[in-house]
Amino acid sequence: MMISKIKTYITSKILSDDILKKFISGAFWSVLGNVIVKGLSLVAGLFVAKLLGSISFGELSIIKSTLSVFGLLASFGLGFTITKLIGESLQKDAKQVGQVISAANVIIFISSFLFGLGLVLFAPLISIFLYKNESLIIPLRLSGVFLFFNAINTYQLGLISGFQLFKGLARINTILGIVSFPIILLFTYFLGLKGTLIAMICNSMIGCSLNYSIIKKEQRIKGIVILYEKLYKRIRKILSFSLPLALREIIYSTGNWITYYLLLEKSDFGEVGIFNSANQLSQIILFLPGAILGVSLSMLSTHRENKKNYVSLVKKSLLFNFIIVVVVGVFIAIFSGLIYDFYGNSYQGGREVLYVLILCTIPMSFISVFEQICISSSKPNWVTIFTFLGQFSIIVSVVILFYFSEKALSLAYSYLIGYSTFAITMYLFLKKRKMLV
Repeated sequence: MMISKIKTYITSKILSDDILKKFISGAFWSVLGNVIVKGLSLVAGLFVAKLLGSISFGELSIIKSTLSVFGLLASFGLGFTITKLIGESLQKDAKQVGQVISAANVIIFISSFLFGLGLVLFAPLISIFLYKNESLIIPLRLSGVFLFFNAINTYQLGLISGFQLFKGLARINTILGIVSFPIILLFTYFLGLKGTLIAMICNSMIGCSLNYSIIKKEQRIKGIVILYEKLYKRIRKILSFSLPLALREIIYSTGNWITYYLLLEKSDFGEVGIFNSANQLSQIILFLPGAILGVSLSMLSTHRENKKNYVSLVKKSLLFNFIIVVVVGVFIAIFSGLIYDFYGNSYQGGREVLYVLILCTIPMSFISVFEQICISSSKPNWVTIFTFLGQFSIIVSVVILFYFSEKALSLAYSYLIGYSTFAITMYLFLKKRKMLV
């Protein structure tokens, strides 16, 4: 009886809904590829945390927070921008798609090179005067090389999502996941922190090569011609749209860096390592919602003129995110004791931090959908404004809570307060604008 009801529901509700079928198909391939590449990456992260210990892992966390500031500047918001623009241009003609890609290629190569070079050159100043740790000079320079390839990789993934090549991306991620896993473990085991960063460079280079192959193939199939001429107007148009998203990323990464730096100033690299170990685990919860961002943005951009389909996609995305976050969050909370036993004694107190960050993933998963709504509706400036409010509330909460306890747990509570404020404010605003009904 139950099987019959399920069959009837699938036939009447899912198979008859073309939008839902396309969403599920894209989500399936996107999730499948991400399960392999990011799943193995997260598992590798557990081993990296254990191999490095809380202090060296704290140093890696600080380097990554610094890298995020430079890296998000380098990508200049082009990941989401190119997904939206390609999704819209595909409805028109191949010539326009080629113009968009040509202009975006110029932007990403210049910005990634300049900011990567900047991190390499300023590594001594950042290491000695900011972190008061001369041993971080070489790791920061290595992260500058990684930044260049990672920014291009981010842009390429946005381009692939715009083409809706989710099945091909799943194949690429499968290869990348299998190859990158042993690389990062071996380099970390033999070379420590520097080895981790060298492995990150190698893996990002492999990812760029694989992405390039699928992009070139799709360009040939669709007859898309890349011509680097008369690009000024197109570059200006892309930058006008991506600038608010780039500013959003600057605000987000800078806010993230400030919170890590405050924790380091008030405590030590060990506390930073404990917080990041919990934060790393909480990202597993956001793994599946993050995996379908490209799918949802591409489809929202394609159907934004059809109100019924648009609202249907928004509701499905919110429901999907909520169910996944709750189920995976409970699962991780149950097994958190075993995970921290694996990490070792240097990570004591991490479980309590993890519990708070698990709660934090609920508003964060909703925020990602709200941002897709703004971007697909050509309102990237809204994303920037709300990101500023969210990061500001986090930093204020950090300053206040550090009066009571200068530990990783205080930072976790600050994240919960900040992201909850972010989500509620953005929901009320979009509701008032009648973009969630």
